[in-house]
Amino acid sequence: MPFRTLLALQAEVLPGAYRSEEAFRERVFALLKPLEGTPSPRLAAFPELFGLPLLLHLEGEVSWRDLLRDPLLPWRRARRAYGVFHRVMAEAARAFGTYLLSGSLLSPPYEEELARGRFSRTPFFQNLALFFLTPRAASWPRCPRWPSPLPSAGSRGKLRPPPGGDPGRAGGGPDLPGRVF
Repeated sequence: MPFRTLLALQAEVLPGAYRSEEAFRERVFALLKPLEGTPSPRLAAFPELFGLPLLLHLEGEVSWRDLLRDPLLPWRRARRAYGVFHRVMAEAARAFGTYLLSGSLLSPPYEEELARGRFSRTPFFQNLALFFLTPRAASWPRCPRWPSPLPSAGSRGKLRPPPGGDPGRAGGGPDLPGRVF
């Protein structure tokens, strides 16, 4: 299905737009405003690390003194920032009826289960991207951004294409031909 409307966003970082969920929602909706009245299907793409200021500015600034008092503060902030980022982007995808590549956020990857709620799969921060596969806001979960090509085992620091694929393909191999992005 070819997209009829493509919107590639380049956005200035405004710290005030990241201080609360409501301010972030207003900023995202304002950036997507040009999609109104355009033909479907639509695709909107936000810039890389668009969500990073949420980690830094959501619910106030972080000082070194705060980090010394609470060493786990970055992980707590990342959990809240991920929740805000996911909710607002899902709402935007639904409201504008668009497929949405939401940029990315530095955060540990999270899983969600009915019994456990949202929990971190690993304590390590990753550059996570959210891609909403349908305008109904169904997201493709767990999308860590990895450099392409990936280093393979035994490469001694040299980057090589993944087995069976070239750097522009995801997946690869003789049984699983990758998808070109």
